[in-house]
Amino acid sequence: MAPIEGSASITQKLIRVEVTGCFRCDACQTPSIARAIGFPGNQDPLAWLAKRRNPEWFPQPPRVISVKLFPDVPHAIASAASEAYRCRQTCANRAAILLARSVIEATAKQKGIITGQLINKIDEMHDQRLIRPDVRDGAHEVRQFGNDMAHGDFVQNVSPEDTDLVLALMDAVLADVFQSPALVAKAKAAREARNELNARLAADPQAKQLTYRVSPQMATYLFQFQKTAPQAQPRQEGDHEEA
Repeated sequence: MAPIEGSASITQKLIRVEVTGCFRCDACQTPSIARAIGFPGNQDPLAWLAKRRNPEWFPQPPRVISVKLFPDVPHAIASAASEAYRCRQTCANRAAILLARSVIEATAKQKGIITGQLINKIDEMHDQRLIRPDVRDGAHEVRQFGNDMAHGDFVQNVSPEDTDLVLALMDAVLADVFQSPALVAKAKAAREARNELNARLAADPQAKQLTYRVSPQMATYLFQFQKTAPQAQPRQEGDHEEA
């Protein structure tokens, strides 16, 4: 946070002194007001305020930063994608865009596409039918945004709207490559479990009691357990328990 020159004020309130001043965010250039209790003496009020450990800020920053999770994405890639969103929420827009670009390249490498520049990797993901044509075009837009940051071309500021767009395009790549196939696989597994359960019920109608308030997957497990579990042997006459 950079102090805004000439913005400090000192206010006497009964037995306490309040010092306020304006500061500008280094990342997004948004101004904020800081306030602290104390007396700077002969020090510059802004310099004194900047050194305070816990000044009160206005507007209040969010206490908790929500994190977007990507449960069906490999951990390393999902972690970087979530970090990109955290950067966006703290106004680190350039960092968010650079991470989004890296996430797309890491996605290609995860699928075995390791040669060539990112432009070639994106096209190869499309050629392998990992991403749709419009998602390919969106990935190229992220690549071009990120190239400016990666090559040190900081001519223009990056707006929050630009960053939101880049992150949405990154999400589309992750959805095509990882999340949509995972959802399809889950739906297929659930359907196969239902079909297996229906077949077992058709063969053994009395087994319906096992399915009461139980998912098809759990019911299938119960059938398998019932089939493989050792059965108790009836006691024979003359059997006795040892003391």
